[in-house]
Amino acid sequence: MTKTDFELKRYADERFENLANRIEECSISQNEVSDIVTEKCTQMDETNNTIETLKNKIINLQDNMNELAQYSRKSHIRIFGVPESEGEVEIAQDIFRNKLNLQFDLIIDAAHRVGRFNTPDLSKPGVTIRPRGIIVRLLRRDHKQAIITARRKLAVSSISICEDMTLTNVKLLKETQT
Repeated sequence: MTKTDFELKRYADERFENLANRIEECSISQNEVSDIVTEKCTQMDETNNTIETLKNKIINLQDNMNELAQYSRKSHIRIFGVPESEGEVEIAQDIFRNKLNLQFDLIIDAAHRVGRFNTPDLSKPGVTIRPRGIIVRLLRRDHKQAIITARRKLAVSSISICEDMTLTNVKLLKETQT
């Protein structure tokens, strides 16, 4: 073997050994990457499970909040179709006594208009503005039930009475009616 052949063989052996070392390093790196990917996938699954659990808790809390809000409205009613004027308590008392013929002494804790005040648009003559509704809080729930039962007497009137409900329950009611 000549000197150049020997140098060439030594060069090839060094290159081969260098490649073998690099292949081994890549193999180790590939195993490390595979382990990291597996670990990250496990973490991602745990995070997704946590997110689902939190979503369910949020839904439960929203339901509980809606139930509490609706419960606080147990003694409330809403009156619609009454022209805007002052003295909502007196207006409600008048409707209950004169239009519903409820003769017992209704105790109204509070009454006020709800909704945005609508100012008439003078550029559109003949367009009527719908008056804001009145929310009435009664002191006794049995009075509310008597009013709800007697509201059928208003069928020929422009006035309507309904239970006060949360927005969630109003949407649910509309969905069930369609």
